[in-house]
Amino acid sequence: MCRRLFIRVALSALAASLMLWLASNFFVTVWYAKTPLVANDRQKRGVAETAIEGDTIVVGVPYDSIGDTVRGTAYVFVRSGSSWVQQAKLVPSGNPPGQERFGSEVSISGNTIAVGIPGLKGKVYIFTRQETTWTQQAMLTPPTEPSTDFGRSVAVDGNVMIVGDLGAIHIFERDPITTAWSYRTQLKPKLVPQRSELWESVAIRNNTIAIKSGSKVVVFVRSPNTTHWQQQAILTSPTRGFGWNGEVAMSDTTIVVGAVTEHVGFDITSIGAAHVFERDPQTDKWTHRTRLTPRGVRRGEAINVTRFLSPYGFGSSIAIDGDVIVVGAQTQSSLMPSQESAAYLFQRNRTGRWVQRAKLFVDNVEVSGNAVDSVSVANKDVVLGGGFGAFVLNIDAPSSSKR
Repeated sequence: MCRRLFIRVALSALAASLMLWLASNFFVTVWYAKTPLVANDRQKRGVAETAIEGDTIVVGVPYDSIGDTVRGTAYVFVRSGSSWVQQAKLVPSGNPPGQERFGSEVSISGNTIAVGIPGLKGKVYIFTRQETTWTQQAMLTPPTEPSTDFGRSVAVDGNVMIVGDLGAIHIFERDPITTAWSYRTQLKPKLVPQRSELWESVAIRNNTIAIKSGSKVVVFVRSPNTTHWQQQAILTSPTRGFGWNGEVAMSDTTIVVGAVTEHVGFDITSIGAAHVFERDPQTDKWTHRTRLTPRGVRRGEAINVTRFLSPYGFGSSIAIDGDVIVVGAQTQSSLMPSQESAAYLFQRNRTGRWVQRAKLFVDNVEVSGNAVDSVSVANKDVVLGGGFGAFVLNIDAPSSSKR
């Protein structure tokens, strides 16, 4: 009798656990990005990077063609009612040779856009807007010899520009009166052991800089209205190294770091994760707050048969704005065209806990099998970019379903 009762209780508990697992992994809310960003020439283009601030979006298209030559461009879109229209097409002045992959990295701050070109002679181009007209303001180059990694990551905030490179982070500043850009300093993190790192992702917010290289994120700060940056913290994963190919994003007191190769539960392939750190405003100490993982990942999405047991890619692109975090999963398979690449939206609730609110897809039959290469978010507008182009979704008015 007792044995039968024990078996019934065990089976009931197992069934309840199974239902909970099914509910959390399969019955998830799905939102669709239905608003495309369409260039005036209406050509379909693969998008590498996106950035948004206010009512302006910049889209980097590094393999766009100018005439018969693949050089790369960046497109600027602005809000017009409930839609988005092209305001400008950015290219380097004079269209100089050797500028392939222009648009590989983009960043926007107010009326300033930075476009990075890593390559044989890495550069960063600065464009500014007067009313509705964009013009090139400056071209930034390494302070010493040319570098193939200069411009691999870029971020602009007001009059400060940071550029990722091999072994260092370069800081440029703009004179608010003359508008001339000048090289300010080089940040070299204090690491143990000390070695030359490739800083693959950078972020800046007011007087705080976060830079990521492989297993670590280094935070620098400065006092307001000064030019001296000092190292404040080194952030590491509480489980294992963040790994390569993940991004870092930052808001006022929050840093989010992608860990693309991190395993989730007992999955045989690396699903990936995103780690959230928050800074105490009183002590300035950074604390690991939570680990974000995706709900609703289908087995076909997680395993890419073109690269056996390759990562799902959760954390390959990250954006944060206030209480909203968007994490992209950069995976695709030419042998599995139905495989869906997605992004995930998390929101901080009233108790301070981050919860997944929706899984994001692009609503377009032609995008199947394409990866989400870039995500950005501002004022409840989410931009998804990839081989399918770029699409916008508004959090307050999503097109949703249950899957």
